[in-house]
Amino acid sequence: MYACVTLPRKRARPITPHRPEVDPACAGCPQLGLLRGLRRCGVEATGRLGCEPGRAPLLADVTRGEARVRVVAGPSEPHPLRLPADAEVVRIDPADLAAVEKALWRALTHPGDTLFVAVTPCVLAAPRLPPLAVAEARCNRCGGCLTLGCPAIGDPGGEAMVIEAATCTGCGSCVPLCRARAIGPALRVLG
Repeated sequence: MYACVTLPRKRARPITPHRPEVDPACAGCPQLGLLRGLRRCGVEATGRLGCEPGRAPLLADVTRGEARVRVVAGPSEPHPLRLPADAEVVRIDPADLAAVEKALWRALTHPGDTLFVAVTPCVLAAPRLPPLAVAEARCNRCGGCLTLGCPAIGDPGGEAMVIEAATCTGCGSCVPLCRARAIGPALRVLG
């Protein structure tokens, strides 16, 4: 007769808690870096991006102690906002993740009124690049890529994160967030 052998089952890995439930941006949106910086600084985006029709372009307005920070973001210059004469206007590149977070922290911890303006072209108007993919053998499920909040990146709870090829615009914003260097062009990763 045959002996029945029970193989050890792989433990299910927990789904990472880094991804927000809803992020007000498209896959590959250049504003994802700004949204990530706001989350990491504990600032809730109570408004919307300027590209969303019918919405005010004021993404965030927060006061902490003597510091007031407002954020305007979208594909075009915002309409003039009423600001105090001594308000500082800072233009930021949302793709520079470290600079965004540093500038936000500085403004939130120093007295004064700061308006951040992030104007970048919409990803929907740009030519689509080849999609990226995650090499399962390299992914350690750290969740770094999920902190971007890109709708193309998901955590199905398996061995690796997943990038939906149909949704991914190939922008590459998630690549520097992957500590295991598991994200790359789909053909190279899968081939």
